[in-house]
Amino acid sequence: MFTKSSSSFHTINSDFQLSAVDKLLYFIFNTINFFWDFKHPKGSVSIEKFVFRKAKDQTFEDVGGTSVTRFLCNSFWNSIDYNYLKKTLGSELRVVDVGCGSGNYSNILKLTKIDTYLGVDIFPSPMWQQIEKSNVAFQVSSYLNVEKYLADRNLLITQSAIEHFEEDLSFFQGVQQFVQKSGQPLIQIHLFPAKAGLWTGLLHGIRQYNLRMICKILQVSKIEKPGLLILLGGKNSNRFHWNTVTKNLVLHRYNKVFTFANGYSNGLIKSIENDTLENNPRKTTFFALVLQHNVTTQLRYEGIINKTSDNRD
Repeated sequence: MFTKSSSSFHTINSDFQLSAVDKLLYFIFNTINFFWDFKHPKGSVSIEKFVFRKAKDQTFEDVGGTSVTRFLCNSFWNSIDYNYLKKTLGSELRVVDVGCGSGNYSNILKLTKIDTYLGVDIFPSPMWQQIEKSNVAFQVSSYLNVEKYLADRNLLITQSAIEHFEEDLSFFQGVQQFVQKSGQPLIQIHLFPAKAGLWTGLLHGIRQYNLRMICKILQVSKIEKPGLLILLGGKNSNRFHWNTVTKNLVLHRYNKVFTFANGYSNGLIKSIENDTLENNPRKTTFFALVLQHNVTTQLRYEGIINKTSDNRD
């Protein structure tokens, strides 16, 4: 239940069936995590706010059936200027996606000029066979084996994955040890839930993150240049998720989740836009952490995020 290899002081995993006592402990321990938040990663990262911009071809219908957290994350991935990353690395993008699940993010990345994509997960998905092609592959492996599949990869990503890793610090330490030994250029981009996720996502993974826990990740990562900590969403997005999704699920009103008739799509967009000026890391919905290793150019938010929210040109 307890390990120093975790950024949280517990490893109660809600991905597996929990007893009533363990469910209670899960909420108690993660709540304690939030109150114990006295550190700030000053100097180690630049804290930036992700400003959502509606894509040229994006319609409100695209939002249907999507939670505000998923929509925020998808918008972030679609806003990245992958050409900027290629120029920074000095080569084509060779992506490894750890904790890839069904491999959906290979589809989001396919519109960019990536060279290869490798999805890694401890559980195989039946969707992999439908997605696999010459430059898209999948592999069953643990996040703890990260050094084995980083060879010849220069962009490491995770989406809602590290909160499921019992030893998340061991994962980042493994990455650090690989880049130190190999000297290989690598950019990491990780998206993971902030503390609001405990009340919007309820039983999800092991933990949600705060600044103290992010400081632990930065400590074991031993980055030579400051990283970027990008804030996605805020109190309005959190409130909208609770009112439209979480509350209905708790009350077993499944037919009212993601309901167009109640203006779900318009409300979701409005809540995200209202969070544009919310720059408090303790109220954010999701974090995006960007780290770089053996890369000469300092990554900047203005370079990573394409201001047109369209990276396919």
